[in-house]
Amino acid sequence: MDNLDEIGGEVYTWGSGEMGQLGLSPLEILKLNKDSDGFPYQNTPTPVKALSAYKICQVAGGDGHSLAVSNNGKVFAWGASACGQLGLSKIEEMPKDSEGYPYHPEPRLIESLGDLIIIMVACGDAHSAALTSDGIVLTWGGGGCGQLGHPDTTTMPKDEDGCPFQPEPRVVDSLNISVRHICCGKAHTVAVTEEGHLYTWGAGACGQLGHPDTSVFPFDEDGYPYHPTPKLVAALKYVKLIMAACGDVHTLVLSEDGGIYCFGGGSFGQLGLGVIKNLPVDVDDCPFMPVPKQIESLRKMKIGYIACGDSHSVALANSGDAYTWGAAACGQLGLEELDFLPRDADESPYQPFPSLVAKLKGKNIISVACGEAHTLVLTSTGVVYSFGASNCGQLGIVYHVPEQSKVRIPRYQRESEPKSVSYQPVPKLVSTLLPKRVISLACGGVHNVIVTEPPPKSIALDLYSYFKVPQFTDFAFIVKNNGREESLYCHKIIIASRSEYLKEQIMGVSNMQLEYSKKVVSKLLEYFYLDDMEILTESINYQGFSQLLEYFSFAHKFQLAELANICQYLLMQKLRPYIPEPLPIQQENNIKGLLFLPDGRAAILPPESYSRMLTEAIILESHINDAPDTPSKKQFPLGQSLLNELNKKDLSDVILMVENKPIYCHRVVLASRSQYFSALYCHGFREAKEGIVDIGDVCYDDMITVLRYIYCDELIIDLKGINELLTMCERFSLTSLKTRCELMLISSLNIENTALLFKYSKNYQCDRLKECCLVFMQEYSEEILKTSAIEDLDKDSLLEIMRYLKS
Repeated sequence: MDNLDEIGGEVYTWGSGEMGQLGLSPLEILKLNKDSDGFPYQNTPTPVKALSAYKICQVAGGDGHSLAVSNNGKVFAWGASACGQLGLSKIEEMPKDSEGYPYHPEPRLIESLGDLIIIMVACGDAHSAALTSDGIVLTWGGGGCGQLGHPDTTTMPKDEDGCPFQPEPRVVDSLNISVRHICCGKAHTVAVTEEGHLYTWGAGACGQLGHPDTSVFPFDEDGYPYHPTPKLVAALKYVKLIMAACGDVHTLVLSEDGGIYCFGGGSFGQLGLGVIKNLPVDVDDCPFMPVPKQIESLRKMKIGYIACGDSHSVALANSGDAYTWGAAACGQLGLEELDFLPRDADESPYQPFPSLVAKLKGKNIISVACGEAHTLVLTSTGVVYSFGASNCGQLGIVYHVPEQSKVRIPRYQRESEPKSVSYQPVPKLVSTLLPKRVISLACGGVHNVIVTEPPPKSIALDLYSYFKVPQFTDFAFIVKNNGREESLYCHKIIIASRSEYLKEQIMGVSNMQLEYSKKVVSKLLEYFYLDDMEILTESINYQGFSQLLEYFSFAHKFQLAELANICQYLLMQKLRPYIPEPLPIQQENNIKGLLFLPDGRAAILPPESYSRMLTEAIILESHINDAPDTPSKKQFPLGQSLLNELNKKDLSDVILMVENKPIYCHRVVLASRSQYFSALYCHGFREAKEGIVDIGDVCYDDMITVLRYIYCDELIIDLKGINELLTMCERFSLTSLKTRCELMLISSLNIENTALLFKYSKNYQCDRLKECCLVFMQEYSEEILKTSAIEDLDKDSLLEIMRYLKS
């Protein structure tokens, strides 16, 4: 992963929530279903609301924790924290799970990473790793087996089992070479360098480090060898590698020419080297391969991606085909027949060689993630299929599992007693994700974390794109810049929506003189348009105290309550170390007029001057300790404020005539969301000059529905009115509204309406809807082809469906 995705997206999770690894709020966790052991789980993808204000680009899952990287290189962590795997301070203050271990249920920024730009994260069972944009690796969490790469663990704190752990991210100093890819196993860590070399460290008893001679390694408290610092895998020195994947105790690496090399534990066939009885055995008589060996059966395939579960492996060919091998008892390989497979020491079936997943043929798989005993795959169209164990809802499929789809697995979840596990043996569509095109996915032990494409642009973002378009600006703030006056152009409707006081000030005028700097007013305008306080807080952190004072003065003068509250809080945070303790009341009355100056001196004002100062000054309350709201979150909805101005005369600059009724609107709002209105005003049509646009052949109520969306993203539709709405989307070039209509229709897909929605997709060129209808038909073809709606499709549509089903 060389660069961060510039866009980022939204995060969804599902599966086990036993240790807070789903990132849900405590209230949401209380509402979850309970598994057979009484632990909470979520069986359908659920948005992680705490990350909704951020654009997430990459995610990772461990045994009970999760990590996410934002598009600006920040890392968020949540879930189990007993071994410091979240990288968060004050573990002792965190809530405790049912077994008394600390965890953090909602995502929290890893502040100790500071200004480092992280581009990739990886999770082991109880440790974590991060890769910076400069190729530096940091690790944290459990370190009892050397998996952190920090050789001296004597100064580290110890967990309840006496194992050392690193509570906050720390650079792996001995890895002084630029790295391009990282991954973590149960207790080992792997890094691929920019030059294509492989370094491994951590637990090595099963050969998972790829070093043939471990006799010189130190030994852990159980007598097993480990390597505490990164060590070059010499056997692959002359093979240029591009990525790696780690299972519980095995490792796969992928070469630039598409070859796969494997090493480590092979008790369940996860190495893909053939029947396990032909492998050498380790000190515990378990089959293993201590040195990297190429998987011969895939030599002719051009492999582009690899992934490992606890005891199974997956490879994706550039052709889009998926190959799986290893433990098969829980259906994690996606194979239809298991009876013919060989058996391991526990009489459980395993696949010794890579095998094509026939049910995924033709679906063009581009990414895959593996959990303890389940698998997720992602198609080029952003569709997800899942298969394997489903006892904790980790497949994201809501259905009753028949008894024949249950199996008793001796080692599932590392339990000593056999356990009955529900599973799905062949890939099945995760239909609840169809409305969200998935762009990245990851699996923890029994949970999943995915990133979906961002939703259609909000009204705030659309309006911001017209911030400086001359045709639409109708107001200017005049500011001083290096001694000269400059005009900052904007829109009255935006300014007025922020403050009733500001609205009164700008009515009837085209500009306003301000005593604030150009930098401050420019940032405030960005804040007004984008509805995001983070714009100002980033500026404050960079520019410092003086800029914060200007923001506060502006907010106070123009009665921007939310902004004023946050500025006051931030000011007091900066000033608190320098503010003396309050005087006792009896002394306070005796020395009125006392002032403390910034240079440390004090001054006493005459009573008249002191009273006048109190009248003119803005008083900061010293008792404010809690932030009024998280500064990075949106403070108030721009859309709702704009909606309040719809169909009001005072700031309107255009009238839409619909069924002979006027609707008072605003040019910039209409143009920012409609290519039709944008062209109307940009190219000087008669309607633009007159300020009246006659909208014929449109129902007044339908137009109001569309305008409510244009102004505040509000959309309430049903299938009965969808024809009219999609027709208006085409007529007025409402791209974002059309996209939202598609997503809502996709969300409503079921066996009975799929044919009808396919018809809509053809009539209104809804490509995403059409794509999802075909995918859904392929999954439930037998049932859908029996519905009456299929008979209403024309010949061309039926032929297209049949061709797709046969592909």
